[in-house]
Amino acid sequence: LAAAMTAEKSKDSNDSQRLTALWEKRMREQTTNDYPIGPGDVIEINVPGMEEIKNMSERINGDGTLSLPFVGVIQVTGMTDKSLRDEIRRRLEEKYMKNPQINLFVKEFRSRQVAVIGAVQKPGLYNLASPFDTLLTMISQAGGMKVEAAERVLFVPAEPVESGKAAEIVKALPSQVV
Repeated sequence: LAAAMTAEKSKDSNDSQRLTALWEKRMREQTTNDYPIGPGDVIEINVPGMEEIKNMSERINGDGTLSLPFVGVIQVTGMTDKSLRDEIRRRLEEKYMKNPQINLFVKEFRSRQVAVIGAVQKPGLYNLASPFDTLLTMISQAGGMKVEAAERVLFVPAEPVESGKAAEIVKALPSQVV
């Protein structure tokens, strides 16, 4: 029994060290990378001096494109807000304006969703809003754990799925899980 308990503590310690190393690696990466834009995300854009692109709120299409007056269609999947701003500026400078000022803000990140299921108050699909969202953030968005929840959280990474398929997968889960 003592040997089993020692082995379990060693495993927990090893898991903790691996998790700490992973967290530190991702934090270093996040300081250099912005969050990529994808289908379903909503951006707000304002170009002073152009009434057609003033205070617009636009959703990225399912195919990852954005269509704006005078700018045309842009394939934005994987772009950051900075690279999208630069592309819009470049296209406007080509034909319409000298040094246009582009105000762009990603209002909603809907292209990255996670399913929070099980013993939480409000199981369902939740949006990752920033690269710093954690499992605890997602559980909190789901209203926190129920009183009868187990002491451990089971994390099951899912394979990437096509846009819109996550909701179908959650509906297909057994009712005991959801």
